[in-house]
Amino acid sequence: MTSKHFFYRFILVLFLSLVVSFVIHFVVLKSIDESFATNLLAVTYLGLLAMTTLIVFAIFKFQKKYFSQVGFLFLAGSLLKFAFYFTLLKPYYSHYELPKTKAFLVFFIPYLISLITESLYVSKLLNKGNQSQDN
Repeated sequence: MTSKHFFYRFILVLFLSLVVSFVIHFVVLKSIDESFATNLLAVTYLGLLAMTTLIVFAIFKFQKKYFSQVGFLFLAGSLLKFAFYFTLLKPYYSHYELPKTKAFLVFFIPYLISLITESLYVSKLLNKGNQSQDN
């Protein structure tokens, strides 16, 4: 599999997993009548999709040149995602005095899915890069 196909496959898997999660998440929130949480649900999912894609793209582009620093890029990406939560989403939920646990879960569920997908693909990418450096 070429590197370009590897990246496109990552985007497809990330997109599909977040779409499935979004639908389930949306249905559950609607069924328990949590309309406040559905307001920013799409923004949260789209924001995390975009950030995760950009982070993996950066890792993908810089992995050969800066192989030893890729872990820092990964951590910086996680920091960026939490900054997204604390600067954009949390103030909205605090303003409307929404339950903290429910508000955090609206962010954390898509964050966890994107983090797991990102971790799996970055580890495959790094293992592939490490094997090519050994040869």
